[in-house]
Amino acid sequence: MKRFPIGLTIATAISLVILIILGTWQVQRLNWKTDLLARIASAQSAAPLPVEEALRLQAAGEDMEWRRVRVHCLQPDPRIAERSLTDPTPPRHGLIYGVVDGEIAWRDLAPCVIGPNRVIPLERGVVRSMIGVIDPVGVSVGALPRSTENKERWAVVGTPISAIGVFRHAEVGPSMFAEAYPTIIPGGFRATHRHSLILGSLLDPKADRRAKAMLITDHYVSVASETPPDPALRPVPTPPDIPNRHLEYALTWYGLAGALLAIYAAMLWRRFKAP
Repeated sequence: MKRFPIGLTIATAISLVILIILGTWQVQRLNWKTDLLARIASAQSAAPLPVEEALRLQAAGEDMEWRRVRVHCLQPDPRIAERSLTDPTPPRHGLIYGVVDGEIAWRDLAPCVIGPNRVIPLERGVVRSMIGVIDPVGVSVGALPRSTENKERWAVVGTPISAIGVFRHAEVGPSMFAEAYPTIIPGGFRATHRHSLILGSLLDPKADRRAKAMLITDHYVSVASETPPDPALRPVPTPPDIPNRHLEYALTWYGLAGALLAIYAAMLWRRFKAP
């Protein structure tokens, strides 16, 4: 008499559970992505809120992620970096690594003063001159001018910026990819993620504790348009096409689970069928 394949059954059962869990996870991801895309579409078509109002509503418990906001600020304000008004060197900028249209791209991340005690980071767009540059060593990000004619006005309290953008949350937990890497570049830093530690690095390391407390490190604004526009930058606030293929992935995992069951059943039938 042929023995029942206990080992094969256990292995099949474990594999089946894993495949079903993966399929269910993709269904959950599908619901999350569908809701996210709906919120993005709704937020982008809504009238922009003042960023101060978005921060107030966020603090009150309302989810403001992806909401369009309007920012009127000064960039940079020499006081937050403890520099004199005669020093033309602005506070540090950052470069955020990414890929846009299949090419390596670096986004400019800069502080912007929205009030006496508030500084919010602006992700102002892709630096055109750095598209395709693999390693921007030696690039003086802190000296990146908004335009040639404005360069001499850096230190005069701040360059006014009016921008429309998207209100975004920054990652708040530690991440192995979120550290500034691998070296400090002149006038700034480079990083992979918009992380609270990275946003906090926008201020000069020598700035006092009170100055650092002024910087908002859990939110930033991804700029869609500036007035006047900066020819050195190309705003890319959100991906034009956010894929949602989780239904396909779920069907794939469930299909593999079904195929596994069919193969297991066929093996049992072949093993125990009458001679």
